[in-house]
Amino acid sequence: MRFDFLSHTVSLPLWVAIVAILGIGAITAAAMRLLRGNPAPDMISESSPVPPRPSVATVTPIASQRAASTPTAVQTPHTEGLTITPNPAGLRVDSSDDVSVQIGRHEAANLMGFTITFINERLSAISHVGVLIASAQSFNERKNDFRDGASFNPARLTYPDIIQASFSSRPMWLVRKEPSSQHLFAGDGGQSLIWPDNDLSSVQKWRMSISAYAKTVPIGKAQSAVQLKPIEFEILIIWHREENEFFVEKA
Repeated sequence: MRFDFLSHTVSLPLWVAIVAILGIGAITAAAMRLLRGNPAPDMISESSPVPPRPSVATVTPIASQRAASTPTAVQTPHTEGLTITPNPAGLRVDSSDDVSVQIGRHEAANLMGFTITFINERLSAISHVGVLIASAQSFNERKNDFRDGASFNPARLTYPDIIQASFSSRPMWLVRKEPSSQHLFAGDGGQSLIWPDNDLSSVQKWRMSISAYAKTVPIGKAQSAVQLKPIEFEILIIWHREENEFFVEKA
């Protein structure tokens, strides 16, 4: 009877210990499985795959983009053998016959606009110099295109004097603004550039087709005047009405 009492007395703590050991073992096994599936950062070996780093995009400021896209070339070859050179004051168009025209800003006697000048770079004189403004078309900003220009009548400028070799002509008005008129004028006459009444834009843009021509001066009766190849090109005249400022660009 004493022996049975001791066995019953010892059996209860023993069972409690066994259950505790089994519980600790189950918890340890679960923890090991969890660590194998999600290793800690300090447990990642060199052979473990590392996700790639995201690429860093280079962002160029808007000003730099504009500067990079702006052409640096000054002279523009023309399909007809002309070279158009823009400058802060206007445009210069050079031909293969060594006769050039210079379009520049001009202001005199309350008139403001652009003049055109012939430059004779030949070894001989030229004469019968003139300019034909064949067309002038106003720009429709809403349509982003130019109108047909049907209301414009061609304007002609003539320079009566002979231009000697390595000399230039006097400036002639190409486009001007007179204080007494709300419109621009083409040439040195009364040909108006009528801006449409329904277009209230504060900036007027005109595309003009221009042809400049000249002849050689014969020396002696054995020679005759030769017509030089016309200098034909298109320009954009931009007028800011409120500021009364003018700009010219190659069309």
